[in-house]
Amino acid sequence: MSVSGGGGSQSGLWCQIRADVLNIELRRLCFADTGVLGAAILAGAGVGLFESVPQAARRMVTVEQVFRPDPGRRERYDRLLALYLETYHALKPIYQRMIRRVP
Repeated sequence: MSVSGGGGSQSGLWCQIRADVLNIELRRLCFADTGVLGAAILAGAGVGLFESVPQAARRMVTVEQVFRPDPGRRERYDRLLALYLETYHALKPIYQRMIRRVP
């Protein structure tokens, strides 16, 4: 299981793709700005509002939606990854020649 927050997590499609590609359960948080949430959790624990950081996180973090991997999509993503890697390795020598010529 993994947790997702921030701007990219607001796209349900992107969350589903991540869950499928990584073959993990992905939980999107209700609070999009996870950096601020993390700071609030630490601050709350630091000033004694909570007994510990884990307790603060349990109280303050809410899951909005759970994305489960779809095994039927795995083969397609594996094929796309293989094509990407093939393209990367084919273009790498060309890229190396390009950067050697740039002052």
